[in-house]
Amino acid sequence: MVLVAFFWFVVWGLGSAVLWFLGWILTTFIQGPDAASDLTIKWFFAFDGILAGAAGYGTIFFLCFERSILLTALRSVIDVPPSLQEEFEQRMRLFSPWWRPLAVAVLLTGIGGFIAYGAGIPLKGFSHRYLTAMVISFYFVGAYGLMFIVGVLNLFRFIDKHSDSASDVRIRLKAPFISQAVQTIDLFLVVSSGMCVFAVYVCFRGTLTAFAAAPPAFYKALIIPVFFYLPASLVYSFYPRHVLRQIWENDTFAAIEHFADETRMNLVSDLKATLELRKLILDVKEKMIAERRMLPILSLKDAPTLTMALLMAIQLVAQKDPIVAVFLGLGGGK
Repeated sequence: MVLVAFFWFVVWGLGSAVLWFLGWILTTFIQGPDAASDLTIKWFFAFDGILAGAAGYGTIFFLCFERSILLTALRSVIDVPPSLQEEFEQRMRLFSPWWRPLAVAVLLTGIGGFIAYGAGIPLKGFSHRYLTAMVISFYFVGAYGLMFIVGVLNLFRFIDKHSDSASDVRIRLKAPFISQAVQTIDLFLVVSSGMCVFAVYVCFRGTLTAFAAAPPAFYKALIIPVFFYLPASLVYSFYPRHVLRQIWENDTFAAIEHFADETRMNLVSDLKATLELRKLILDVKEKMIAERRMLPILSLKDAPTLTMALLMAIQLVAQKDPIVAVFLGLGGGK
């Protein structure tokens, strides 16, 4: 799967180069070689177009074209009762109804495009319009990717809601928690969320470089898309794995209770054996509950560690990346 992600990264790195070449040819024909040279400088150095294209478009194409990996693995892992099957399949389509993610993507693209246009997309004439279309396209790609993440989170919210062990009609696991299918789901989430975070950073840094001379209000507003994409990417990595673990634990508790009930019926006349069995079952349940409390995938107990990691990352960025350091107020400039 990592190789598949790298494949899309390379494909859209080349795709970005093709888009530049097309723009260069058209600009040369319409405005002349000087304007085409200015477009080349802005594309490669100001907007970091090759890396941004590889990260942004590569991520969205990985999510949309490789999502069958995730959905196939989920179908082989999740056991859905017949009464919930229709709604489950609707959530599995992720983009249902189809117009909703498109409408939200257009809205977010409009917000991002307004900020970028106000910040001052450079060049004039055709090259300006071409570069503007390419810049705004990144906002659309990012917004559509955000809708994919929301669709996955909505699916797992439905699974979580209907996996309560107290309910007779609930979603269960039909494969062990350490099965290959579960590992596939986990790997897809880790790889795709990593691609999303990397794409957010690359595209965000590219806009800071390109719009360094923007009016202060629009320059500061460039961080707004980060508030949409970064939290969603992080939650998308942790929440589904948390849900799968909860289902596995609920299944385990239910199996223990079922075993206990059957065994008590067989040992009804042997009081000592019944008490020993009950003690053993309680010990197992207490140990599982203790492990759940000690080893959460993500909880408030992680807040100090996450805070320190964030502070260290900011310090590293301030030392190694002056563009982001200036934006965060850790250096001179805006």
